Amino acid sequence: MASTKNVWFALVDSKGEAYNGTSASKVKISLDSTTIDQFRKAVKAEYVDSHLKGIAPSDLFVYANKAAFDGKDEPLGLGETIEDNGKLWTDPLLVVVRGPATLLDCIEGWIEPKNLCNGNGMRWKYQFDETLVGKLTAPLVEHYNAWESGYMDKTRNPLFMVLSGCGTGKSRMLDEMKELFKLAAFRTQHDLQKRICDAYVFKVNFENGTSYKADFEESEYEVSVRMLYQLVGKEGQTWIDFLADVKQHQNPFDLRCDFTIGCSGKERRNDNHPMR
Repeated sequence: MASTKNVWFALVDSKGEAYNGTSASKVKISLDSTTIDQFRKAVKAEYVDSHLKGIAPSDLFVYANKAAFDGKDEPLGLGETIEDNGKLWTDPLLVVVRGPATLLDCIEGWIEPKNLCNGNGMRWKYQFDETLVGKLTAPLVEHYNAWESGYMDKTRNPLFMVLSGCGTGKSRMLDEMKELFKLAAFRTQHDLQKRICDAYVFKVNFENGTSYKADFEESEYEVSVRMLYQLVGKEGQTWIDFLADVKQHQNPFDLRCDFTIGCSGKERRNDNHPMR
């Protein structure tokens, strides 16, 4: 009779967090069957009717331990052996159960929005009225506090509007709005500082041929597509080409602002930026 040994492992998701609330467990394998391929099959058999139902052994990715996963090492190959890994419940093998590929997985980078102003004035230091920062401070903090508390009604979400005559600096101020918000946040010494310093800035407009031009009238969808362009678009890709990709692959009624914000969350996790 072949000798066996216990191998400790932990099921985790693609972020390294416990998969479906599971904790470290162990499987008994033969000393003659210690390859990663055989180990994956043993793990699958352990959860065949529960957590891994419908998931093939080939969809499981094995790492020597959490340190290897956090260090972004490659998963252990099929022909590799377990060796001394998984001997302790405090240092188990990590078995990653990846979810199905989604549009979020297509995000490779972030495209900064183009400035509204592109003339010689862009080289001038922006000169703003200090009182403007003071006027922005209170509603900005109020909006942040409401967001943190989960209040999303229109009475708690300030709408910043820029109204003035021609040539008075509206576009230039909007280009500098992120810096103005940063100054307002720093003035209050509020937790908002760390959130806003690396904020994503989405440019959402429908001028100069940049509308979606769909057959249905849904403003949220139009806005979401413009946001998505900066998240999954490629440098140098024209707006028309991007629209063709979206219309071909995305169900129009599945794309909403909360989905697009989820995309920015995915990008944030990729580059370790704070929430934007």
